[in-house]
Amino acid sequence: MASESRDMHVSIAASDNVGSELFAARADATEAMGHFTILSSTPTAQCQNTWIRGIRDALEVSMIKNMPLVDIVYAGETVQDAKIAVENMIDHYPELGVVISVYNNGTVGAAEAITARGVSDRVTAVGVGMEESLDDYIGDACSSALYWDPIALGELTAYVCLDLVENDRDYQLNDRVADYDRDSSVIMGDNGLEIVMEANPASVKAVK
Repeated sequence: MASESRDMHVSIAASDNVGSELFAARADATEAMGHFTILSSTPTAQCQNTWIRGIRDALEVSMIKNMPLVDIVYAGETVQDAKIAVENMIDHYPELGVVISVYNNGTVGAAEAITARGVSDRVTAVGVGMEESLDDYIGDACSSALYWDPIALGELTAYVCLDLVENDRDYQLNDRVADYDRDSSVIMGDNGLEIVMEANPASVKAVK
């Protein structure tokens, strides 16, 4: 949902930070060299669009000329569609070094494509995903991942709902969620008002 259509957004990580973290992981994966692509599900996925904007902003700020973004591909929601899209990228871009995926099935599909083509020595995936989906690929076809914890996100959302109903809260910047036993904070970013976890269980795991 677009930020102008909602009062607030509950998230594990600040939307403005996800793209910059993915770009940093991409740069680390190839020592800031090589072409890269971005893989998204659909052009109407608002969170993914925010993260893509963050990746592009980080690229612009970096001023590094030898790691161009050569394509943004919208592959659809399934792992199989993402795999086919990344196989096409591998064929079309001989200097491709990294595929950045901004959704779980895309990251899995990218890792499967890289594995199936046997090109993990020169192409790697970085992206958003769940640990149980990506663990088999970390360190080979997927050099790093920003792990998402849907249970923690559901817990935070539930506490926010209780706080809104029971305490009639009108959240302001730097407020805390009542009775929530982890750190949380209200922030204002490009994505509007967000309630995020400060003790963030999403983490970049780079082991390749």
